[in-house]
Amino acid sequence: MTNNLNLIEDKLIGRNNFAFVIVGPTASGKGTMMKMLQDEFKDKVTFSISATTREPRPNEVNGVNYYFITKEEFETKIKNEEFLEWEPVHTSYYGTLLSEYDRANNGNLDLLLDIDIKGAINVKKKLKERATLIFLVPPSFEVMKERIMNRPGFKEEDFKHRLESAKREYDTFLSLQNEGGIIDYLVVNDKLEETYEKIRSIYLAESLKLQRLNNKELEKLCTLEIL
Repeated sequence: MTNNLNLIEDKLIGRNNFAFVIVGPTASGKGTMMKMLQDEFKDKVTFSISATTREPRPNEVNGVNYYFITKEEFETKIKNEEFLEWEPVHTSYYGTLLSEYDRANNGNLDLLLDIDIKGAINVKKKLKERATLIFLVPPSFEVMKERIMNRPGFKEEDFKHRLESAKREYDTFLSLQNEGGIIDYLVVNDKLEETYEKIRSIYLAESLKLQRLNNKELEKLCTLEIL
């Protein structure tokens, strides 16, 4: 595959950076798609690092795996509206800081987010046209079950939990059908390479949207001086 993003962006017209969000139920393959995007467009994208109040696990590094902060710090940031999205998970908080979007912008990079659908909705509502949201799904319930059971370290007791989580994702997605401007694309992940071609095509197309292009450079390109 050829990276065509430089053909317009770097040589002719600059653009504003944006958040690229892939959501979906368990076994949809969103993590794989994000990794493939990062590998191909490593000079154009960066992963968002989440903040959490839980304790670091062995080998986890602050500022690399997560931003590890105290519950008091997290709640202060909530009050100061410093999060794009956040939510409590069990006894801890998890969230995406607004500063992560600024970090990406300052580095002239697009921000990749791998979060759940409720968090993604909040990101979309705050960033609006500066975010693209894809809902990625397995081709069938049977395929979903097969992918879950074939995962390394599969535990039977986790199966019901994963299905319940998937149902919440689907229910939330269906509830948005009458609410325009939230979910931009639906992609069915059947065959890996074909799915990635769709995802990368969406990324390239979103990168070249007129609303993202630098107006001054666009005007200069499209101004003719007829003698």
